Amino acid sequence: MAAEAYGESVAYGRRLLAFLLDGVACDLVALGFTRPPGQGYTAAVLITFVVERIVLTALTGHSFGQRVVGIAVRRLDGQPVGFSRAAIRTTLLVAVVPVFFVDREGRGLHDRAAGTVLVRSR
Repeated sequence: MAAEAYGESVAYGRRLLAFLLDGVACDLVALGFTRPPGQGYTAAVLITFVVERIVLTALTGHSFGQRVVGIAVRRLDGQPVGFSRAAIRTTLLVAVVPVFFVDREGRGLHDRAAGTVLVRSR
């Protein structure tokens, strides 16, 4: 079944903006825990990013940045995303799997691996 069956596909600009918003938000949170930024700061940003993406995607279907720009993660079978699929998506995202390379259905490699699709939520 085509990804469009789950909702309107998401343009690259929205994907990138959501990713950047998540990065900035996680950077600010990490700054609060690693004052002054120094040793361990990069790890704090990465850990914050991973936790934020997994927890929020699993529980709400959006990361912070995705919610702000109006996009959502949906499972292909219509069930809630859940922690395992959110972890798969986030792990591949952090491993720099090229998430902006999408197939004809508008799904990135991380979405294909997790059985999810990114759609507009507004």
